Amino acid sequence: MEDFDLPYAELTLIMDTTIPFLNRPESFPELFALSVELNLFVYTPQEWEKAQDQSKYPGFWKSVFEDMIPIL
Repeated sequence: MEDFDLPYAELTLIMDTTIPFLNRPESFPELFALSVELNLFVYTPQEWEKAQDQSKYPGFWKSVFEDMIPIL
């Protein structure tokens, strides 16, 4: 049997929620049913705004905001 690598994606969603950060992806089981290896990150609007502020400095958030492709 041959091994096939699945397509890979990182998806970031912004939503109002009180669910703890590590449990938020569980709110979207349909996304994990797709035939793609998915890293799903769910942030609140306040967390996302803080990340945008941090993107002014070299590091992780700077690269996120430089490379992201907004969908909506």
